[in-house]
Amino acid sequence: MRRLVYIKSNAIKALSKISDASMMQSVARYYKRAVVDRSGVSLVSAYHMFKANRDVIKRLVNEVQKAVGNSNASVQYHAIGLMYLIRQHDKLALNKFVNYFGKNAIRSPHGYVMVIRIAKQVMEEERDAEIKMGMFKMIEGWLRHGNDMVSIEAAKAICEWSEATPKELFGAVAVLQVCLSSGRSALRLAAIRILNKLAGKHPLTVATCNVDIEALISDSNRSIATFAITTLLKTGNESSVERLMKQINSFFNEISIEFKSIIVEAIKSLCLKFPKTHSMMLPFLFNTLRDDRGLTHKTCVVNAFVEIIYSIKEASDVGLGYLAEFIEDCSHSSLIVRILYLIGDVGPKMKEPSKYIRYVFNRIMLEKAVVRVAAVDCLIKFANECKELKPSVISMLKSCLKDEDSEVREKTLIYLKSMEKGLKVEELFSFDSFYSLNELENNLIEYLDKNNNCEIDFSRIPMIPLREMRKKKKNVEIEEIVKEEIKPEFNVMNIPNVASLGECLKTCKSIQLTESETEYNVVLTKYLFKEHLVLRFEIVNTLNDQILNNVHVESKCDLEDEIVLINSTRIDELKFNESKDIYLTFLLKNKFPSASFTNLLKFNVKEIDPDTNEPEEEGYNDEYSLEEFELNISDFVLPIESKNFDIEFNNLKCELIETLVLSSIKSISVGISELISIFGLSPNNNSQSILDQNSNSHTLLLSGSLLNNERVLIKIRMVYHSSVGLTIELNVHSNDDDICEAIVNSI
Repeated sequence: MRRLVYIKSNAIKALSKISDASMMQSVARYYKRAVVDRSGVSLVSAYHMFKANRDVIKRLVNEVQKAVGNSNASVQYHAIGLMYLIRQHDKLALNKFVNYFGKNAIRSPHGYVMVIRIAKQVMEEERDAEIKMGMFKMIEGWLRHGNDMVSIEAAKAICEWSEATPKELFGAVAVLQVCLSSGRSALRLAAIRILNKLAGKHPLTVATCNVDIEALISDSNRSIATFAITTLLKTGNESSVERLMKQINSFFNEISIEFKSIIVEAIKSLCLKFPKTHSMMLPFLFNTLRDDRGLTHKTCVVNAFVEIIYSIKEASDVGLGYLAEFIEDCSHSSLIVRILYLIGDVGPKMKEPSKYIRYVFNRIMLEKAVVRVAAVDCLIKFANECKELKPSVISMLKSCLKDEDSEVREKTLIYLKSMEKGLKVEELFSFDSFYSLNELENNLIEYLDKNNNCEIDFSRIPMIPLREMRKKKKNVEIEEIVKEEIKPEFNVMNIPNVASLGECLKTCKSIQLTESETEYNVVLTKYLFKEHLVLRFEIVNTLNDQILNNVHVESKCDLEDEIVLINSTRIDELKFNESKDIYLTFLLKNKFPSASFTNLLKFNVKEIDPDTNEPEEEGYNDEYSLEEFELNISDFVLPIESKNFDIEFNNLKCELIETLVLSSIKSISVGISELISIFGLSPNNNSQSILDQNSNSHTLLLSGSLLNNERVLIKIRMVYHSSVGLTIELNVHSNDDDICEAIVNSI
């Protein structure tokens, strides 16, 4: 009998490997029978086939539901995983699924872990406070489970809950505190990792465990010791810094680069929290910078120095001195260039700016061309801001006129000419007007066609104010993007009463509000006007035995005071395979509202008589839930790349800086694509590409225009750590404070 089970299991596995979409209908019955067997192989095979054959696997839902109650722990575990895949987009079904296990036994710790993770997802996504607390109480009950794996997972779920308060964290922290003194290193590591992550958000709550955490600093497992020391740095006070720094020194050279970076980040955070401690922190950071040879770690330390120098005035001179000394022996051009920029930006404002000149000039004499260019840029900043240093800087710059690299020579020449005229470099290239490009082009073409030896008379070419040129260019770019985004087959003028709304500024990408195989297909398209939003619901009836009458959509917004429904349409009759549109028009009282919409499709159903093929006289009212959708800042944005990002970024007068932690994002590359999607802006300077795949930090540059033609540029500094997630610093620039605030609030 056992042999037959193995043969059947292997056959199911083989079928899952060789079956394609065209074969799934014929082999589905074998899966249906095998799902309720005592072997879980069909569940595992179905799990792996779900992406490719989602619709077929979904039909097994009744059999999978039976397998969830199976007495075999392995079968139940795999059934839970498959049931989650099938029901993952149905919030109500997920809620019922988790509540089922609150009353019925789970037969393995792995099953408990799976259910806890599903419950945490429901708790994060659900808006109903009562359902949230129900999930929390259930997870809290599992804190007292006899299996360590289950209790740790429950504690992790509570600690990672974004809405958890100190009161709700108390039980989870108490369980983790007990685990810190466990004899099993895996349990200690799991507990201290969770507490380390929690300390960034709730340091006072974690501080109650400091005595137990301090005991782990001397742990033989260096990973545990590292997490312990960084947790104490996050929760400690100013008086404990010196003692902690001595303990870090004792084992810092023995740990991996990843853990070194974690410690550096914790030291930076503590230094910013207690500025007076910089006298102890900076020497330590400098020693790690000098001793370690890895670019990844050095970049992390330099980032810490830069942030401390900009944030703590008292530390600027000392920190800049350390970095200036570091570039004397540094072999990484990218770091030298960055430090030279910092010296040029901060150095002239120090009490003794002359002491940095030697370090900068040495780079001109000894380094590569890219570094020499950066050094020239740095020197000119000293010359412009420190008049007493100007003669010596000019003599240094003159030596660069014979440099073998053309960029070094040309930059030096431009800078020297600007100083001769008493102008700053920005003023040298500052114009109020420019030649008419059309006329200039015509003159150049004529010159080439006639093979003239005479020079072009530029006095005859009309000049146009730059303000008018920029405005005209911006309007052309916006028009081109809008034309691309509006589908050619649909005419916006078909929207009822559209003429009174003005010009359609943007058509957003269509969103599927139902799955493709359901009874009714609904596709949403958003149209943005100056003060209005129009929702177009394209509805298809896929049932050949029904006719729908009086079809309409009820769309409720969570910002009803700011987004007001002023007009709606209905479909009188919708036959089989027929597509018709419903329009909802909203008045936008704010510039860039962010809101969620819940949607319900309502209609009257009349069955088709199979004998006469005519609809019945009487019908019945029915409704169908549609997927929620959101109105975000990205809907009001047109992704337009900046021609010169740095100059435009600095010229925009309004600024908003915000630091956020995105714990759910698992890598920098994922973070880049997510942020571009959230903001709807265009990446600049190829910043969407990661040059160093081993780096744990990156800077993303985004730009675009709002529908009111206002520009917005964002500089996003991001750092990823496996224990924390992705930490980002948003630096938003615009000419409108409301835009900056709307961008930050969109995350």
